[in-house]
Amino acid sequence: MAIKRYRTKRGIRYAYEIQFNHQRYSKGGYLTKRQAQEEEVTELKRLKESGDNLDFRLLIVERLKHVKATCTEAYYLENHRTMSKLTLHFPDKTFVNDITREEIEHYLATTYPKKHGYNYALARINALFHYGVERGWTKYNPCDGIKRRTTDKKLKYVPTKEDLDKVINYTETYEEMAFLLVLKHTMARVNEIYNLKWEDIDHRRNTITLWTRKKRGGVRTPRHLTINRTLVLTLDTLPITSEYVFVNRDGQPYTDRKKMLMGVCKRAGVQRFTFHSFRHFGASQLAMKGVSLPEIQMILGHDNVITTSKYIQSLGINKTEAINLLE
Repeated sequence: MAIKRYRTKRGIRYAYEIQFNHQRYSKGGYLTKRQAQEEEVTELKRLKESGDNLDFRLLIVERLKHVKATCTEAYYLENHRTMSKLTLHFPDKTFVNDITREEIEHYLATTYPKKHGYNYALARINALFHYGVERGWTKYNPCDGIKRRTTDKKLKYVPTKEDLDKVINYTETYEEMAFLLVLKHTMARVNEIYNLKWEDIDHRRNTITLWTRKKRGGVRTPRHLTINRTLVLTLDTLPITSEYVFVNRDGQPYTDRKKMLMGVCKRAGVQRFTFHSFRHFGASQLAMKGVSLPEIQMILGHDNVITTSKYIQSLGINKTEAINLLE
């Protein structure tokens, strides 16, 4: 905040200037400095209480900056795509309060007709406006009261051990095989393997450190796992060409290898599955062998054991174990 003194034909006048939500507000013509200061305080209070003047596009820019700094590249790109569509749909909206709940609901229904797409977009758009509320930039979130669409729950696909081993054996290069073996024997998220560095592997203790941002607030968090002999031998025979364990032809860490896995599944003649299916397979194997939920939680890197319990149930493990007990 600042008070400026300036000269006019009618004499000395005063003006206030306020920086609020990265925007500048000013007004002049006051006869005394005290009068300008009083008006400045009144205007700042109005801005803070109303939230009417939070620039819609500026909020998007600030939100994307935050996501890029604290979350994964993939999550940032997903948010960027969602925000780009949102901006194009509301070209004439200047402030957050210009957008109504009904307009958001209509936008979601017409742009994302499928339930999953609708729910994902709603989550990201709600997070956008909630970001402004959290920081005290606005008190208004047009997504308040909009409910997720109900979806049919399905069991997650768990590839068999035979199919998983077949896929690993049908890779074209040793590096591809090693990549899949690391996923299988660590049950890691694929982004954790994309970002795996040689310094994260302790050959003396036979441990590996996996880093994730899938925590509240996007804080980069480590988890330490013991690696088995198969993985030790696999990693020992990989050439070191970068600080990262797995790199592309340009020497940069991978950001997307979906096409590689799709191609291997096709060559192996098995049902197509994703990198996340390696986590499904590992969790199901551990659960069926009686490993406790807290231990599985630690390996998967879940914050809460309830998340692990829901994860195991979504794989249909409890039902399998119960039926086996009847034999």
